[in-house]
Amino acid sequence: MFGYLRVDAENLRLRDYNVYKALYCGLCKSMGKCTGQCSRLTLSYDFAFLAALRLSLAGEMPEIKKFRCAVKCFRRKALVKSKEIDFCADASAILTHYKLLDDKKDEKGFRKLSVLLLFPLFSFGYRRAKKRQGELDRVIKSHMEELAAIETENAPLADRPAECFGHLVGEIASFGLADPAARIARSIGLAVGKWIYLVDAADDYEKDKKKGRYNPFLFYDEGLDDSGKEALREALNEYLADAERALDLIDDYPAPELREILKNLLYSGLPQKAESILFPERKEST
Repeated sequence: MFGYLRVDAENLRLRDYNVYKALYCGLCKSMGKCTGQCSRLTLSYDFAFLAALRLSLAGEMPEIKKFRCAVKCFRRKALVKSKEIDFCADASAILTHYKLLDDKKDEKGFRKLSVLLLFPLFSFGYRRAKKRQGELDRVIKSHMEELAAIETENAPLADRPAECFGHLVGEIASFGLADPAARIARSIGLAVGKWIYLVDAADDYEKDKKKGRYNPFLFYDEGLDDSGKEALREALNEYLADAERALDLIDDYPAPELREILKNLLYSGLPQKAESILFPERKEST
């Protein structure tokens, strides 16, 4: 994913934020164990969100342990250990692999050189993840190829690529879960995935316009002027409302902190992130 899924830390209780950080640290530790040390370079809070969602739907109580973090000068920190965390580490490695394949095809100059240099670093982790998650690899590959085909044909409407990426996130979120948990995860993943794709396209709009790369908003007559941004914000809020309705279907959380993390992210963290990307001047003026 793209690094946009962050909580609103200022409005999250300390104990909830500590669990959120423990999910992130647990994911980092799991990536080192499951997919190799280099894979930790791609660590993002996106998969901490995925871990919180899957733990909630699987009914698995987060097991929090203390460990010494080499990056933080061997300070003792809390982390969550879970098979769902290990799954997220594998999913991250597989998704990174196909993202790099896509970048290798599309990028030019120095950026392409950097991708070529990075590719071997992450191939080890990908092979390990694929060995454990062969079916997940096939699912991600299929959706990434479909998304690449849509972008290659310069699809003029943002709905098509956003829908494709949404289905990809939905399949990752629901993979291996039984119904009704799988249906809930798929619905949340679909909505959040569409949100991610459109926010990322808006974030890259000026850069893509300058470099002549695909961006669905370049096909709109008005581009992304203020009225276009307002319309996009409404669409993004509708996707989040879809995710919130699906989240309300979770009857029983194994830990209340997981509920608070997910609600904070959907109700506050993501709207704030979209606002900062669409209207950065408003944030600077406050």
